[in-house]
This record gives sequence, structure tokens and C-alpha cells, in this order.
Amino acid sequence: MKLYQITLPKMDEETWTRLTEELTRELRALPHEEASCRVKADAAAGMLELHCEPVAERLPMAEVRRAAGAVLAEALAEVVVRVLESQLLSRIAAGVSPFSGREETAKLIRYSEELLEGGGEEGAGQTGLRRRAKIAALIADYLQEQNALHLEGFVTFRLPFYRKELEETLDYAIEEMVMDQQYQDFISLLKYYVFIQDTIMPAAHLLHKGGHDFQLLNDQMKPIDPKLLAGAGGDMPDTGGTVEDMIVSALLTVSPRKIFIHTREPELQVIKTIQQIFENRVELCT
Repeated sequence: MKLYQITLPKMDEETWTRLTEELTRELRALPHEEASCRVKADAAAGMLELHCEPVAERLPMAEVRRAAGAVLAEALAEVVVRVLESQLLSRIAAGVSPFSGREETAKLIRYSEELLEGGGEEGAGQTGLRRRAKIAALIADYLQEQNALHLEGFVTFRLPFYRKELEETLDYAIEEMVMDQQYQDFISLLKYYVFIQDTIMPAAHLLHKGGHDFQLLNDQMKPIDPKLLAGAGGDMPDTGGTVEDMIVSALLTVSPRKIFIHTREPELQVIKTIQQIFENRVELCT
């Protein structure tokens, strides 16, 4: 008996094969007394049919629908996230993204996908799992009442929460990328300033004592004269007011030919920033 007919979005052959194999495997894992199911797929037409028969003579068809529909819903939720998500992100981005270049747009989509999966957070991946579970639950509810489902139409008209989540994620990704671009532009400005500025001392040593505690020494390993640090040129770019910014400003002021950074934490952002600005003048001593 044909239980369900699903219209799926365009997918490559590998994705189709993976979908049908995973779905078949999960259906076979159903308890034997539930149902005997098979998958019929037509990749060219974008159609997938699920045929099921009760194994027990008096097993209600509603129980067969419940069991098979739940398995099918999980598989379709995976298709939404694997196949449709990047397409939806691209469509939404076309209307809100300030980036026009293909490379920047692709980067925005990739970053948004990482955020949607909870990338970079403790327990990464949990966000994606929760989203899949919610989509699967809504599809399963729909399949209890309907035999046919057009997946793209279902996502468009039945999952408003999903589109809203994609929109909010894109907005956040855009803000982050704009801030990153502004930061890179500022670093480029400081690098140019270093390039045109004459060196004032042969070397400087930056001692990192831990946390935000730094000390700047001259080539004789003595504290640099505060008067020298106070004599920053008026045309020097303003780097802000944090401890890290003050360190960068001080190095720009004394303009050493070589900078030795003594630290046990070379991954600190301020150290990475100094390396970006002064490039091959910097030597790490760990």
C-alpha cells in the first residue's frame, strides 16, 4: 500500500542515494510487529514514495502511519537542513546582504551555517539538532493527516519559525562580518603607518606577566622612558583606550626595528594583533 508520496527539491545523485539508504535502514529497524515498508525513489522526477503493509493482521493502519511517518519525518528534516537551508539562506541574503561580491556572499552563507549548527560554542552541534528535531516533529504531525507532501512548499508555508531563525542568524552574521571588515581596514591603516614611519629604537621587549599585565622594555631590558611614550605623533592613528590598545599605541610610538614578545600565551588577541601590524618585525619568545 502506498502510504506517502513526497515531492523533494533538486538534489545531486549522492544526496539522493544517501537519503534512500538511510531511510530504508531506519525503516528496517522498526519493530517487526509494526510494519513492512519499502522506499521507491525517482530522482529524475524528484519523487519519493513510501509503501507499507501491516505485519500483524489486525494492526491498525494508524499505527503503521505513526511509526513510518516518524521515520520519514526525521529523514525529511535532514533534507531540509542539508539541501534547502543553504538555498534559503542565499535567497534571504540576496535581499539583506550589504556584500555584493560572490566570495563575500559565499563566506556569509558558510558563516551563517556554522552559527546555525552552533559552531564555536560549548556543546557545538546542539543548536542544529534542536532545529532538526522541531522540523521533524512538525512534519510528522502533518504526515499523520496527509498522504502527500511537497517539501519546499511545506517549509515555505508551514515553518515560519524556521525562516525567522535563518533571518536572525544572517543578520548576526552580517554584523560580525562588517565589524571584522572594519577591523581589517583599521589593521591595514596601522600597517601603512608602520611602513612610512622611521624606526626610533633598535628593539623593544614586551613582557607578558599574565592576564592583561604587560610591561614594555627597551633593547637594554629597561623600562622605556615615559616621556618617549608620551610623545606620540599627532598623526598617529587612534587605537582606542583598552590596555591592549595602549600597548599597540606605545609600540607605534617607539617604532622599534624589532619587537620581542615574551609570553606563555601566544594565542592572545593582542599578540596576534601586534603580529598583524608589525609583521616580520615581531619575534615570539615562549
